Amino acid sequence: MADPALADVMDADALKKMELKLKKREYIRNMMRIYRQQDREGLMYLRNRVKELEGELTTLSHKQKPPPTAESHMLSWKEIAVALREERHRSEMEHEQLKLEVAEKHALLEEMKQWTVSRRSILPSLNANTRTWRNSSLFAQPRSRALGKAWITEQMYHNADRMFHDHGFPALDREFETVDIHFTDGGVFDLVHRRQGLVTVPPKALMALYRQHLCDIITVDWFQPVVQDTLAEETTQTSLHQLNIDGARQEYVNVLAGEFHDATASLFVAQQITDDESVQHNRLQRNRMIWMQLVPTTTPGQLVLRFLYVKSQLFTHGSGYVPLQKEADVWGIDLDARPPQVSPEMHFRRRGLDIVYGGLLRMAHARLANYFNQLVLD
Repeated sequence: MADPALADVMDADALKKMELKLKKREYIRNMMRIYRQQDREGLMYLRNRVKELEGELTTLSHKQKPPPTAESHMLSWKEIAVALREERHRSEMEHEQLKLEVAEKHALLEEMKQWTVSRRSILPSLNANTRTWRNSSLFAQPRSRALGKAWITEQMYHNADRMFHDHGFPALDREFETVDIHFTDGGVFDLVHRRQGLVTVPPKALMALYRQHLCDIITVDWFQPVVQDTLAEETTQTSLHQLNIDGARQEYVNVLAGEFHDATASLFVAQQITDDESVQHNRLQRNRMIWMQLVPTTTPGQLVLRFLYVKSQLFTHGSGYVPLQKEADVWGIDLDARPPQVSPEMHFRRRGLDIVYGGLLRMAHARLANYFNQLVLD
């Protein structure tokens, strides 16, 4: 018969072993549960990481994607040849155009060089000082012609104050008007008309009248009105008037005019173009120079007009100045009717001034006033 005490001891050992076994199994189950949880989390992390890397790869592939190289997008050799041929043709055309422009620039430069040294000797009239500007010739070529016009008128603009000073214009507050005939030592004369006084005509309106009706206002045909349009060429700043005076005078008028406006004054200038490459002639003509300045006063709308007009004796390029007898015939002056003690020059001056003051000057004023009245009525 078994000992009860021994049986109890054996049961206790078995229970301990069983308890340990159960604890071990519980531990293993817990660890396996932990491992499975870690595996699930790791798998989720890896999947997310894969998505991130795929996104980065897509971005990089777009940035570094080379241009399409598909055969359907490639140009054929025929198309390339056509494109190259067209490009070569365009380049050749541009080259030819540039060659033409360079040639034109060289031609213009040569013409302006000739112009500045003056191709022909300038007649010694209108005072030797004023003729040093070499400002009475124009070329026919459009670009050099435009440059010549600008040069002539701008030189007159810059010399305006000197001309008013040299011709004895007083201070602006003095009004006067004179016409005189001055003979040089060589027996050649200039007629000088000076005027200064107050006017209320808007500067641009007055200059517009001179620009449109210059030949009639300055009585180039004396007592005969100039009814035809003499404006032959016009730019924004210049105008060129041309007129053939027929009859006994046979004079050719070719006057370039320009106008300038600034805050201190407005200025109208005019110059006879005695040597015009676009007009071939050897007719009689006169040197003519005009400065008309309008200076604002302290009274609103009131201006001081300063007017200087200088014109020479008749001449031709081929023969120079005409004899005084020929000039006297144009004026209607009989040089033989002078007293014995009076020189032909003195007699011409006296009778010439009688003609000017006796009606020609008043006619010039009346023509200008008539044009202005028409402008106001219109």
